[in-house]
Amino acid sequence: MNKEEMRMYLMDKRGYTPEYLDEIETSTTDKLLDIDKLVKALHKCYVTQSLVTILPDFDMDGISSFVIGHAGLSELGFNVAVYEPHPEEGYGFTLETIDDLLKQYPRTKTILTCDTGITCYEGVAYAKSLGIDVLVTDHHLQKDRDKLEADVIVDPNRIDDMYETPFICGAYTLWKCLYEYANEYCGIDKIYNIELLRVFASLGTVSDMMPVLYENRKLLRDGLSFCNALYEPGKTIDMLYSTLDYSLLKVIHGCDTFVSAFYGLYNLFQALYESGKIQDTIEEDTFGFYIAPMFNTLKRLNQPISIAYDVFFNPAKSNFAISQLMELNEKRKLLVKKYYAEMNEQLQPYAPYIYISQAPGGILGLLATKKIEETGLPTFVVSLDGNTYHGSGRSPEWYLCNTKLTREGFHIAGHEGAFGIGFEDRFELESCLAFLQKDVSDTLDTIEIQEEEPEVIFGTEEFPLTIKTLRDMNKAIRSFRPFGKGFTEFTQQCRFNMEDVDSIQYLGQDGETTKVVTKSGACILIWRSGSVIQELLEKGIETFVVNGKLKWNCFNDIWTLQFIGDLDETGCE
Repeated sequence: MNKEEMRMYLMDKRGYTPEYLDEIETSTTDKLLDIDKLVKALHKCYVTQSLVTILPDFDMDGISSFVIGHAGLSELGFNVAVYEPHPEEGYGFTLETIDDLLKQYPRTKTILTCDTGITCYEGVAYAKSLGIDVLVTDHHLQKDRDKLEADVIVDPNRIDDMYETPFICGAYTLWKCLYEYANEYCGIDKIYNIELLRVFASLGTVSDMMPVLYENRKLLRDGLSFCNALYEPGKTIDMLYSTLDYSLLKVIHGCDTFVSAFYGLYNLFQALYESGKIQDTIEEDTFGFYIAPMFNTLKRLNQPISIAYDVFFNPAKSNFAISQLMELNEKRKLLVKKYYAEMNEQLQPYAPYIYISQAPGGILGLLATKKIEETGLPTFVVSLDGNTYHGSGRSPEWYLCNTKLTREGFHIAGHEGAFGIGFEDRFELESCLAFLQKDVSDTLDTIEIQEEEPEVIFGTEEFPLTIKTLRDMNKAIRSFRPFGKGFTEFTQQCRFNMEDVDSIQYLGQDGETTKVVTKSGACILIWRSGSVIQELLEKGIETFVVNGKLKWNCFNDIWTLQFIGDLDETGCE
C-alpha cells in the first residue's frame, strides 16, 4: 500500500467517511448564553477599576483558567488578583472559602469563578450577602436552575443553554468571555493578545479529557502549532536579564503579567526536554501524559497552587517551581504504586465495583483508573472517615455512571468518566453497590463489548515490518491528527519473529528496556521487558507481540522512526 491507500484503509477501519471528517472539523458555534451580560459586568469593573478576584478550581483545567484570567484581564487593564484555593476543599467553594478570599483580598468587589461555581449554591449566596458581585464561568452540569444566585452565569452546560458543543472545558469557556470583551471594547492589538491565550485553553481541553471534536479540534490543533513555534529543543533563555533571542517570544508583547505566562510555558517545555520526557515536537501526549499530571499532582498531594502560579507569573521562581512539580509527580507515582499494591492485598468485599483504600484522597482517583483498566467496569475507590466514605470513581464510556447515580439520589459530582463520590454510611454504600450490580448487568445484556484487534498490525503480509511501511503508515496516521477523547489514535501492534531479528539490546541501568532491530532495519523499543524477554527466549519463544505506536526518536543527531510500546506476553508464542 502507498500512503493514500493506507489512509483509506484507516478510514475504512473506523467507518469514517469524508463527510464525517469534514463535519467534525467545523468550528463555528453560536454564542454562549449570557456572555454579553458577563462582558458588560466586566466592563463595569474596568471603568471603576474595582478589584476582580479570580476563584479557580484546583485541577489543570482550573489552573489553565486562572492563567487565562490573570494574564488576560491584566493585559486588558483590569485590577485583578488570583485566589489560591486549598487543595483539601475539592471541587467548588464554601462559606469558609469566601471568608479566606476576603481576608486575603479585602477590597474585592467582584469574584470571577473559573472552572467552578455552577453548583456552589451556599458559597455564591454568602458572597452576595456580603455585597460581592459573583460572575460564574464554568462547564460542569447545572443541576438546579433556580438555586444559584450569581449575577451572571456562563456555562455551556447550563440547563437553559442550547450551546451547540457543550463539551468545552472551563478554560475555553473563560477565554471566550475575555475574547468577546476584547472584541467589544478593545483594539486589534489587545484582541490579538487575547487570541494567543487560546493555547492555555487547548491545554485545559486535553487535561480535562474533552472530546477532540468540532471547535475543540481547531482549538487543539492551533494550540499545538503555537507550542511547537514556541518550543525549540535545547534552546535556553533568561527572562530576567533579557538575553532573549528566540523568535516567537520576541513578537509577544504586552504587560509583564501577560508576557510572563508564555515564558512559563516555554520554561516548562525546556524542563521536559532536559529531563528526556519530550524530544522534537509538542504533541497531544505532551499535554495529557506529562504537563497535566504534573499540575494535577498539587491537588493530589495537598500542595499549594502557588507553585503553579510561580511557574507562569513569577519569573524568578519559574524554573524552581517546575522542578518542584516534577519531583512531586515522581512522588505521586510511587504513592500510587504503593497503595495499589496494598489495596489488592486487602480483602475487598465490595469488589469489583467498590474498593476500600487508606490512600490520601488525591490518590483514590488514580487507583480507580488503574483498577478500571483491569476490570473494564465502573469503579469507585473510597476511604473510610468515621462512618462516612469519600472517594473517586471512574466509568467506561458505555456506562453513564454520573447521570445514573445522580438520578438515584447518590452524592456524586464531576464528569461522566471521572467524578467524586461520597456515602453517608455503610448502608448507603451497599445500596449503591446493589444498584450497580443490577444496572451494570442489565446494561451489559443490551450491548456487546468485544476486545477488538489492533487496527494496524505490523509484521504481517499486509503491513510488512520495513522502514518504508512504517514511514508511510506514520504519515497516514498523523494526517488524522489531533487525537484525543472521542477521536482516539489508531491502535497499533507489532509482531516479529526472532529469525527476522538482526540485533537485540537491553538498555538502561536495569537493562529492562529492550531494543530490537530487524534485518530489514525496523527498530522496536519495548519498555519494562528485558528480564521477561530473556526468560521467554530461554523457553524457546520465537514470536513476540508489542502493543504501542510509531514515534520518531533522536539520538546523537540521528533520527529513527521506532515502534515503541509494551510487550504483550499473551500473544507471544
